[in-house]
Amino acid sequence: MSKKKVTDIEDLFPPPNWKKVLKKVKQMSKSLVTQPMLTVSSSIDKDLKTSDRELWKFQVLGSCMLSSLTKDELTAKATKQLAVGLKKKYGGKGFCPASILKCPNDDLVEMISCVCFKNRKAISLKKMAQIVQDNDNKVPETLPELLKIPGVGKKMALVALRKYGHVMGIPVDSHVCVVAQRIDWVKPTDKNADKARSTLEQWVPKEYWDEIDYLFVLFGKVICKTRNPDCENCKISKYCGYFNDENHWSRKKKKTKKQKEKEKEKEKERRKKKRKKKKKKKKKKQKLKKKQKQKKKQKQKKKRRKRKKNKEIESASEDTVSEKELEKTKTRKRKHK
Repeated sequence: MSKKKVTDIEDLFPPPNWKKVLKKVKQMSKSLVTQPMLTVSSSIDKDLKTSDRELWKFQVLGSCMLSSLTKDELTAKATKQLAVGLKKKYGGKGFCPASILKCPNDDLVEMISCVCFKNRKAISLKKMAQIVQDNDNKVPETLPELLKIPGVGKKMALVALRKYGHVMGIPVDSHVCVVAQRIDWVKPTDKNADKARSTLEQWVPKEYWDEIDYLFVLFGKVICKTRNPDCENCKISKYCGYFNDENHWSRKKKKTKKQKEKEKEKEKERRKKKRKKKKKKKKKKQKLKKKQKQKKKQKQKKKRRKRKKNKEIESASEDTVSEKELEKTKTRKRKHK
């Protein structure tokens, strides 16, 4: 498939032996899980699903938001800290829209400090809580409505919907994308997660959509890693284009000496340009400071001149007043005589 030209999806997919590959990945995943997996809803009370479903849905969506670009252990820790911290300060149900809106932004950031992009996620949590509260504390259960919430992407929305019991698509992250590329389940042009998801959804039957995300994520984290994959312990290596073909499209091509030298030269030029820009900016700032100082001095000089003129005018007016008074006194004396 690495040498074929990309034409129609019907010509390329489904790949041969794709069901065997999926079965073997399932077998490997069972042996890989030695401890209970920390999933998105692992730190959320299971009783809430039956007692207060809307609150459970809100907490699932919030934990999905915290999980982006973060390890599962840290997301579980952050959700627990949120639930405990909010309940201590504001009481009630803890990790709910009302308590998140009451909580100041700095306190929210401290509670989720172990998560990546904590400041952005705190802001998006507040916006999500406001939207849910305005909707009578009901979390939407459709893909377009979830995507309207700030901070919720397509992968995140699909994961949340799967937890709610609605399989609307295949959530594809970096692990799923890398595995699908290596075993030729996507096209060579599918370099990012969105394109890989669209091709997978076109040919994979809907029965298997729910399994692929969980299995491929676990398989990608433990065996088929992005860097240094463990191909020796992999049971699908004979079906893998990455393993069997050294020039496979999913491999990063090794750079020649000339390419490395060219890149070094480009980096040097880029650094020189940056230095020149910094020097220009410094000179501009210095010129601006000089101009500002000169303007201040001129203003001060003008103020001094005005003060002097005002004092001279006041002194001249006082002299004229005193002369007039003297004349008046002289005329009075003459009249008395």
